[in-house]
Amino acid sequence: MNEADSSQLLTDMYNFPQTEISSVGDIKEMLPLLSHPNAFLRAGMLIQLGESRLLPDIVIPKVLPLIQDKDRMVREQAIITLSKYDSLATGPLVELLSNDRVIDFSMRVGRHGQSRVLLSDLAMIGLITCKKLDLKRLFEEGPTSRVKYVLKQNKYVPVSDILPYLNPSNKHCELALFALKYLGTAGDEAIPKVERLALSKDSYIREEALTTLPHLGTQALPVITSILKEKKNSVKEMEILISELRYFGIDYLPLLSDYILSSSNNISLRIRAVEVISDIGHFTIPVAKSLISLLLNRNAELAEAAAKALYTFSDDDLVNYGPTLAPLLIPGLSSSNKEIQSDVARVLSNMKDLGIYGDTAVITMLKAFDHPRFQKSSPRGDFDSDRQPPEQFIHAIGKIKMSQHSIVLPLFSKMLSDNKYEDLQPAIVETLGELGNIASPLVSLMLKSSVDRKKVFASLAHIKPVGVDNLITIASDRLVKDSIRVLALDALQNIESSDSRIHTVLKTMLSANNNSTIFQIAIAKTILLLGFQDDMAEQQLRHSFTCKNIDGHSDFFYSDKKVNVSVLHRLYATADRCFRLRLLSMLWEAGANPLVDEIMMEALNDENENIREEAGELLLKSDQKHLLGLIMDRQLLVRLARLIKGELNTKRDFAKWKTTETGGYSVTQPILPAFGLLRMVGPQAKPLLPLLAPLLNHSNPDLRLEAIETIGTIGIDTLGISTTLNQLLTENDRRIQIEAANALAMLQPEQQFSNPAFLAVSISIGVNKYFFTLYNDIADAFRPSDLVSGPGRIILPPFPWPPPKYAHKAKFGVEIPLQLIGTPSTTLSAVHLKLVKALTSTDPYFEQGLFGVPGGFALLAKMERINEDGVPMPGRFRWVMGKIPPRSLTDYIGQLFFENVGYFRIIAFVFTEESNFGSSDKQLPDIVNGGHELPAELVDKKLENVNGYVLVYSFKRVNGGSLKNNEQGSALNHLIASGVYNNMSH
Repeated sequence: MNEADSSQLLTDMYNFPQTEISSVGDIKEMLPLLSHPNAFLRAGMLIQLGESRLLPDIVIPKVLPLIQDKDRMVREQAIITLSKYDSLATGPLVELLSNDRVIDFSMRVGRHGQSRVLLSDLAMIGLITCKKLDLKRLFEEGPTSRVKYVLKQNKYVPVSDILPYLNPSNKHCELALFALKYLGTAGDEAIPKVERLALSKDSYIREEALTTLPHLGTQALPVITSILKEKKNSVKEMEILISELRYFGIDYLPLLSDYILSSSNNISLRIRAVEVISDIGHFTIPVAKSLISLLLNRNAELAEAAAKALYTFSDDDLVNYGPTLAPLLIPGLSSSNKEIQSDVARVLSNMKDLGIYGDTAVITMLKAFDHPRFQKSSPRGDFDSDRQPPEQFIHAIGKIKMSQHSIVLPLFSKMLSDNKYEDLQPAIVETLGELGNIASPLVSLMLKSSVDRKKVFASLAHIKPVGVDNLITIASDRLVKDSIRVLALDALQNIESSDSRIHTVLKTMLSANNNSTIFQIAIAKTILLLGFQDDMAEQQLRHSFTCKNIDGHSDFFYSDKKVNVSVLHRLYATADRCFRLRLLSMLWEAGANPLVDEIMMEALNDENENIREEAGELLLKSDQKHLLGLIMDRQLLVRLARLIKGELNTKRDFAKWKTTETGGYSVTQPILPAFGLLRMVGPQAKPLLPLLAPLLNHSNPDLRLEAIETIGTIGIDTLGISTTLNQLLTENDRRIQIEAANALAMLQPEQQFSNPAFLAVSISIGVNKYFFTLYNDIADAFRPSDLVSGPGRIILPPFPWPPPKYAHKAKFGVEIPLQLIGTPSTTLSAVHLKLVKALTSTDPYFEQGLFGVPGGFALLAKMERINEDGVPMPGRFRWVMGKIPPRSLTDYIGQLFFENVGYFRIIAFVFTEESNFGSSDKQLPDIVNGGHELPAELVDKKLENVNGYVLVYSFKRVNGGSLKNNEQGSALNHLIASGVYNNMSH
């Protein structure tokens, strides 16, 4: 059979998918194709054999050698074909489970970037996809860790095959329990067997059985209830069972709710059950009442666990149940445990409206400040601040609705007048701001207090008219320091007022002589942020804002007040080129509206290449609904057409293709956003097809790829586009082959079944897509520390250099003791291990990644969610990037950032030969792309040959999702607050 006939045979196979190999004669005729030089024919033959499932004794021995075929596609299709033979293929595949021969160095797989595939990986994939496994051979001959992985991933094992192994005398009993755990269903026959195994004499079997029971569904609930009630297992085993319940949600809440109330149960187990309720995080009134009843328990640890669990409920859960739960919670305000008092106050303030119990809650908290225990001095006669009620009481008083807020003023007046309450005064000032006009009598005391002026002024802005009048007076007083006057103006910017009197005062101040530049800018910003139209203020900003100082005035553009965009437009139009570039992103952050859109459209055609690039990138980052509205505008399509024409025809700066290190090409950046926008337009971009079609044959391969993908997305076949795409199927560039096949599938799906070239590429795409996820999972599970680009060599992905802009930096041996990580003779491998151990000891979920820096490495830790003071959010909330219950904040970024305010931190440990490095505007890499093992050249390198630093990236995400650097604290303070410092010192 010649190659032309073979190609025709493959075409026929796909033209008539209902035709199957059905006889020994068919098999014998087609088996020679398994050794054909054309890899696509070998793969096509394997597909047909797998569908037939005939003559395993003849086919399996012929297919097995192809697992090591020189072509990746054939290797992978061989595994798929073997898996179709199910249990008959188990033996041959199990024999390969221990074979760690590297058969592919070119695939980069796994979250750590491994670029090798082992023969055992292919065997595991085959076993995972088998619909019937020979469990006996798998259990007897396979390496335990890989057998467990197969059992975890394979969802086809019938329970009836597992039942014979559920016997304590069977040496594979643990493996059988493991398999049962991941099936998702057990059947009535399995549960009694697992129940008996939970009381086995073998402790390993008991523990495996206990962790398996919750996986068997609600039919196992009576058995679990019985085990918890009868207490025949050890405390450790019972804790294992209770801990496992957290994965199975609300079905087990009633059981756990009853369990925590029984005083006959072990305290540590009750605490664990409370923690599991917290982990499940589902609010019900019975659960809430059970937790509340524990708040005054004599065991402080149990009471604290209950308070924390209550606190995990969201505002939405609690807001409607204030009158129901408040009378049960209020006694907790009188607890002798300060942590419980604080948590109860937070929960009550989150409810806000407690109905008739609002006054009772506030009065209870006020009485706590008059309690003898609080008033009593320490043995030395000093005021003992540890005896005072928690600061959270102050904050709660300002949030809970009550009939007369004025009842709090006498106490707050007393506390603002007495320095012994200095620790509580900032909270009092903040709360008075929340109370608003009611706090007018205490304005003078607020100004006399030692509280930070910025906090005082921020509260005064909410107290009208007295507070606002005081701010105006301070800002107008030339005898007051400019720094204080600027703070007063900053506070005024947050008021809601159109009072022309304020505008008049500010305008008079602006026209005064001898004002400092900083003060002049502050006045102008205040006028415009309050919404007043003022040419003098605009002129002041045009003269004052420069490319060098714009970052220092970002508050003007990010303000929640949303400065009048017409002002921004005028500032943009008169700004120099460098300033326009910085102003552009600030305009976008100011909020989407027609005028900002217009500026972006202008920027797409700006004479400066960098501005065009920035505008295109910002458009792609826009909210999708907003962007779709923009790109439906015909004018935008015309402008994009002009942009593409400019890219291709202008010699001045558009058509500069950048040569990469490998000698290839990359498209200049401004054109890429244009293609991205066109793909979102879809069929509406048909008018631009005459522009795009010639790009299919452009000399720049990256540009061709963008054009192919865009044409496919537009989905309209005209101008001979499909003919050109068919020609691209035989290109040498694999990326272009695949993209052309994808485009054809969108343009002419029904015509491709008779297209051999398309079928050949499609087989390859299909196999690769099928395998890629499985490869990644296996690489992550079995080789989490490898990062190889060739046999045995480890290369770390590069860390941006200079490092991305950090909030804090500290050097080992200067700001941070060197002995935390070793001595000058300590090796970098020892330093790396110590850092990893310190992070994982701090929290088992404290993941990290290694990156390369000049002469050393950077260890980048996982982003943490923290409180304003740098202390991590408790427990699992340290790593929650979405909505979490508020703690001492008012409650992360596109996919990372949601609507609520939050504080975040990333710590980087950097060891480099460089000592004088600055920072850059580059982005931090994702730790999942980092390595986990040092290259050989760094392993034995000594600390004395590098400089060690801690870089802290601390952010505050403000309303609307934008990030701001949070420069509070220091690198050392953050290291201590994270808990890592303490674990490094051990």
